[in-house]
Amino acid sequence: MGGSIGSMGAVEDRILGMLYGCAIGDSFGMPSEMWTPSHIRERFGAVDSFVDSPVENEISGGFKAGETTDDTIVAFISAEALIRTSGNINPLDIVHSIEQWSIDNPKSKTIVGPSTRLAFDAIHSGVPVEEAGRQGETNGAGTRVAPVGVIVSSSDTETLCRKVQNVCMATHNTSTALSGACAIAAAVAHGIEGGCLEDMVQVVLGAAEYGSHLGREIPAPLVSERIKYSLNLSGSIKDDIEFMKRQYELIGSGLPMIQAAPTAIAIAYRCGGDLMRACRLAANMGGDTDTVAAMAGMVVGAHVGASRIDCYAKELVSSVNGHPFETVAHGLFELRRSLIG
Repeated sequence: MGGSIGSMGAVEDRILGMLYGCAIGDSFGMPSEMWTPSHIRERFGAVDSFVDSPVENEISGGFKAGETTDDTIVAFISAEALIRTSGNINPLDIVHSIEQWSIDNPKSKTIVGPSTRLAFDAIHSGVPVEEAGRQGETNGAGTRVAPVGVIVSSSDTETLCRKVQNVCMATHNTSTALSGACAIAAAVAHGIEGGCLEDMVQVVLGAAEYGSHLGREIPAPLVSERIKYSLNLSGSIKDDIEFMKRQYELIGSGLPMIQAAPTAIAIAYRCGGDLMRACRLAANMGGDTDTVAAMAGMVVGAHVGASRIDCYAKELVSSVNGHPFETVAHGLFELRRSLIG
C-alpha cells in the first residue's frame, strides 16, 4: 500500500477512521447497553443522538454523552502494544495492560466483561496464558483485534488469524470467540486496503472459518454460517426497524461472540458508508449495544476513513475522552509500512 503521498494519506485516514468508528459506536451504544428493545423504546423512544446513560442502567449508568467504555480502551491498548513490540504481540502484555487500566479506572467494575475478569483471576492463580482464556466465549475480543487488521494483509488469512489469537489468547481462547474476532479483523483489513464494504464478504468468511479451528473447540454453531445468515437477512429486509427486530430475534446481539460478531458485520454491510446509521441500528437493537456498535463502527470507519465521518461525532468523542486518535493512527500507519510496505 506504499507509493505516492496521496495514497499513504488515504491509508492513514482509514486507520484513523477505524479508531474513530470504534469510539463513536461505543459511546453511541453505551446508554442502552444490555437493555431489551422494549426497554429502550420505553426509556428513549429511540436512541438517535449521543446521550447520557440513565442512572438506572446497571452497567453504564453515570457515563456522559460521548463517553467510551472498555471497548475503545482495549482497542487502544492493543494498538499501542502492537506499536511498542513492532507487531510481535505478547498475550500477557495485553491482559496486564487491560487489568492495570481496570484497577486505575473506578468505572471499570461494571463494564469489564466476564471473560476478561475470569482471565485476570486465572492468571493470578498461576494458570498458563494458553489456558487462561479457555472459558472466554464473549465478545470482549471484538474491538481489541481491529489493530491487527491494520498491520496484516487481508489475503494472508493465517498470519492475521494467528495474530488475532495472540491478542485474545489470555482472555478469549475459544473457537467461537476467535472465529468472530478473526472476522472483525479481516473486515478491518479489507477496509484499510481500500476495499468496498460490498466486497468484503469472502475475506470475512474465510477468516471466520480459519478462526473456528483455533483455541478450545466449543460445541456451538459456526460463526461463519451465522454471518452468512445475517447478511442474507439484511439483504432481504428493506426496513431498518424490521431488520433490527428479525436480527435480534434470530441471531441476537448479546454478550456471546457468536451473536455479536455476525450482527456487527451485518450492520456494517447494510449501512455502507453511513457510520451514524450503523450506530443507530446497533444502539436500538438491544443487547450488548455498545460493543456491537463499536465493532460495526470500526468496520465502517476502516472503509470510509476519518475524513468522511461526522465532524461533530469526532469532536465529541475526542473532547470527552482524550484518546490519542491521531498519534495512535500514525503509529499504526508507520508499523504497517514497515511490515507490509
